[in-house]
Amino acid sequence: MLSVVALLDAEYAMPPAEARAQGILLALTARNIAAATGTGLWARDGDDIVNVRSALATHQVMGRGIELRDVRIYQFDAQGRLLSIRWAAGANYRDGHWQLEHLQQTRFGATGATRSVLSTATWKTGLSPRLLELSVLSPNTQAISDLLRNIEYLHGNGLDARVYTDALWQRLFYPLNVLMLVLCTLPLAFGTLRAGGFGKRLLIGLLIAVGWFFLQRALVNLAIVYSVPAWLANLGPILLLAGVAIWVFRRRHA
Repeated sequence: MLSVVALLDAEYAMPPAEARAQGILLALTARNIAAATGTGLWARDGDDIVNVRSALATHQVMGRGIELRDVRIYQFDAQGRLLSIRWAAGANYRDGHWQLEHLQQTRFGATGATRSVLSTATWKTGLSPRLLELSVLSPNTQAISDLLRNIEYLHGNGLDARVYTDALWQRLFYPLNVLMLVLCTLPLAFGTLRAGGFGKRLLIGLLIAVGWFFLQRALVNLAIVYSVPAWLANLGPILLLAGVAIWVFRRRHA
């Protein structure tokens, strides 16, 4: 029951709370950037106003990266007149600069508006990738529906979605993981009915839980190194824990 409550909390309560916390952190870190619920990230870049509807974390050769989606750039002159609107389906940070993909640009002049389309274009901006990463929710705090959406997008664009698939399967297997851990420590609870030392048994149970948490994450990370599928990497430790639970019960009733 407790694991179900925790799963519902992670699905419906934690994502909006984490998004709010990220918005506050972003506002305190950079005065020219703000996150608004429903409209994405807004930033001032010189005379430009930038709107990023969504951003997600990616894995690159040199470490973590960031992928921007549905980017709108509004360019103004010194008098506040709108000069152009650029819309890009996505933006990636490569070789020290931003690259806009599937760009549509509309320029406004004295004779009217002109529209152009480019497959890729360099985006000269002072927005730092590290700063924008503050607006990206950790995969472990995202709802399952958001994880599925991000996985589909990354796979559709030929990008590595391992960080999201790992978070998805970890979330789905969470109730089973808790159940197996409870079965392993259940003999400690029954033992307190016959003998003293409740504090000692409680400490042992806590050490088992904490130790299992770190061991499980180590096994999952090791599986990532050897390109083991995410579902198997998260299910394997649970099966190992189930084997330990069966051994404990057989030993207790032997």
